[in-house]
Amino acid sequence: MERINRDTHEVSGTDLEGFKEAVKKMSAITHCRRINAKDLAFIHYTGKEHNGQYVISDLSRTALKRPSQTISGLSPSYTDEEAMRENKTTTRLLAIAEAKDGSEDLLHISSYGLPSLLQSIYLSGAAAFDNNSYYRNAFLASVFYQKKAAAGLSLITRKTCDNDEKIYYVGLSRYRYVPQADLLIPVLDRIAKDAVLGQMDVVSWSVDHALSQIYLEFPDAAKEIAESYKLPHEAMPGLMLQTSDIGRSSFIAQATMRINNHLVRLETVSVSHNNKKGVDVDEYINEFVDKVDTELFANIKKIPEQLCELMTMSISPAVIATDDDRENNYIAVTDILKESINKTFKKFSGSKKKVIFESLSEEIISCMSYTAYDIAEMIMAVPDRVHVDAVTAVTVNREAAKAPEVVKSVTKKYIKEAEKDFMDLSA
Repeated sequence: MERINRDTHEVSGTDLEGFKEAVKKMSAITHCRRINAKDLAFIHYTGKEHNGQYVISDLSRTALKRPSQTISGLSPSYTDEEAMRENKTTTRLLAIAEAKDGSEDLLHISSYGLPSLLQSIYLSGAAAFDNNSYYRNAFLASVFYQKKAAAGLSLITRKTCDNDEKIYYVGLSRYRYVPQADLLIPVLDRIAKDAVLGQMDVVSWSVDHALSQIYLEFPDAAKEIAESYKLPHEAMPGLMLQTSDIGRSSFIAQATMRINNHLVRLETVSVSHNNKKGVDVDEYINEFVDKVDTELFANIKKIPEQLCELMTMSISPAVIATDDDRENNYIAVTDILKESINKTFKKFSGSKKKVIFESLSEEIISCMSYTAYDIAEMIMAVPDRVHVDAVTAVTVNREAAKAPEVVKSVTKKYIKEAEKDFMDLSA
């Protein structure tokens, strides 16, 4: 079988069959081990070799009670050379899992598996990830033995050949593992068959050990929107599907709308992997597809409808001929832009909102006519136009979709105030 059991493995593409094949391959090597914590012990790999063996430190319960390290050798016949070479640069941590028949399996702990292992014993911090020393691994093992003495665990492992099994996730016993191929492929087939939004096109996909993700668009729905709402830019509905076998994500679907080549992320639905009950895959899939149909697809025209209304709400004066006209136009547009940004991203600090405003206000041209649609389109494109840190980007993507509703409210207030000022001057 193809060797894909390396931490850095990632494949991507733009075709549906390629995605299905990549997901099937990942599912084929993925296993869920139900194990009691007392049947798990750890080994530290020193990164050295001696007399043809890998030099290791025993981190078993008995060994950690001794006053000094217990150094020994691991025969290459018990492990995979390529896996050990990778382990040297990642965690330097291995586990021995005892099976019900009394046999023992050597499991490499991947860089993906380490965070969940630490989380299971309530440890965190950069030092816990960056320092792959004996002392880190010995402390981890010691705390694990104390806190997880009798706990039931679900280990998500991947194995491509003998002696190359790796832990990618350490979860609670209630974690329900469903092969991603059994979820993603039937859901994609259902979406294509039901054709609620017409033809389904694959824009891109990627599969790695943490996530499998595919981005779809629906050109038939875009054509219908164009004919119904006459927007100045194409509004292309889309759907992002994402799941993880290793606790990085629930089974998620997120509606999207690509407007003027900027992707706006809309509502999200999800189904969790954590459940104490058994798994009925068909029920799981039906629940998920029903949510997509009723909560995402049914509301997909909400943004185009809002934008269509905003096109009728003019901000600029009818005539922009003089310097005063241009100055007044610039002030009106930037005032609405600033207030809309403050209300759309109200959870942000003043400095972050200032960065967004300054970036967008540079695009305002004083001699051009603007409608509320233009302001909303600019704010919805903030995730693509304004550089922010990764943590802030998550919130930006979520809040930017609220722009049409916010801009409508702000513009209505502006128009009402302008009309009042005009009436006062006329009196």
